[in-house]
Amino acid sequence: MEWAGIIGQKRVQETLSQALKSGRIAQAYLFYGPEGVGKQAIALYFAAALQCSVEELDAPEASLGFRKARKGLHPDVHVFFPTPKETDEKDLAERLRLLYEDPYRHVDPVRLPEVGMGKKGGKQAFYAVERINEGVKPRVKYHPSEGKLQVVILLEADYLRVEAANAFLKILEEPNAHTVFILTSSRPERLLATIISRCQQVRFDPLKTDELAVALQIRVGLKQEEAQLFARMANGSFNKAMTLAADTEIRMLREMVVNYFRAVYSRNINQVADFHEQMTKMGRDGLKNLIRLMLLWVRDLTTFQASNKTENLINVDFAEVITRFCNGVPQAQTDVMAEVLEEAHTLIERNVNEALILVVLQEKLFQAMRGNRVCNLYTPLVAVD
Repeated sequence: MEWAGIIGQKRVQETLSQALKSGRIAQAYLFYGPEGVGKQAIALYFAAALQCSVEELDAPEASLGFRKARKGLHPDVHVFFPTPKETDEKDLAERLRLLYEDPYRHVDPVRLPEVGMGKKGGKQAFYAVERINEGVKPRVKYHPSEGKLQVVILLEADYLRVEAANAFLKILEEPNAHTVFILTSSRPERLLATIISRCQQVRFDPLKTDELAVALQIRVGLKQEEAQLFARMANGSFNKAMTLAADTEIRMLREMVVNYFRAVYSRNINQVADFHEQMTKMGRDGLKNLIRLMLLWVRDLTTFQASNKTENLINVDFAEVITRFCNGVPQAQTDVMAEVLEEAHTLIERNVNEALILVVLQEKLFQAMRGNRVCNLYTPLVAVD
């Protein structure tokens, strides 16, 4: 069975193909793994394949049920994702259209706050108990109207609130032979253990750099050098690779990271103050993205320190700069630099004041680059959370 349009995840493909051909389908699946590696794309493909007979699996595109499911038109395939409590039906419909247009695109309001037909985002998205009782539960009462099975997909199921999770668990505890559930999650530890125990767990791994690069060349039309660069920077996530490829300012931001580290190391107060002003204007998402670029830079410093080679660098086009930086700052504790950047990223997610975070980050990076002991300077900031 060919999984057309799916990037990598061969082990997952083989596992699910075997289940389809043997007819041994679990009542519920949990697809878990890093964000942006194809969980929802494979969930949609698997849901469509479940509408095929065993004979049709060799050429599923010939099956009307498969084709309808792939277009989001099958009456027995139901897709849910986290939403604010008050949700515009037109907004939901537009998000589903975007999802089927590109199964690798995140369409939930958590990561796509607004769409063309919807209202602006900003509200918290989750699964409310009403969504389970009024949306999911009625769909599993009846036999499929057209296909082999009713398939219910819950994208990012870890956004189930406690009441919603308990309501969903009750549905799982009363199984029927005509319904299959597919849950996806980037944070399975947030799911109820009793829900996980009733699912067949399917682990998704980060995508390989070469797989990402080929996908970027085919889907975006990037040149090989650009595709390889963004694939290396994406850390196994196709969504991150696409975001990087679409960012026209990515080169400028990467240069900003280099110049920021230089200013911090030399304690150029005026330059650092200018950088902090620029960073606070980026907003939380922009600042988190910049810190992720800093982490990639630190990863390259660590790689070069360990091997004295440049071929395994992510920012390979900055190889000369990275070499000079490492030679000029031999005492730098890159592991500590990475740790403080991770801490800063976490505090930004927790809505701690950005200006305070940047002041502390500057001091901790300075000490780490100088090879000095770094104190736990973030402690007083946590109280601001």
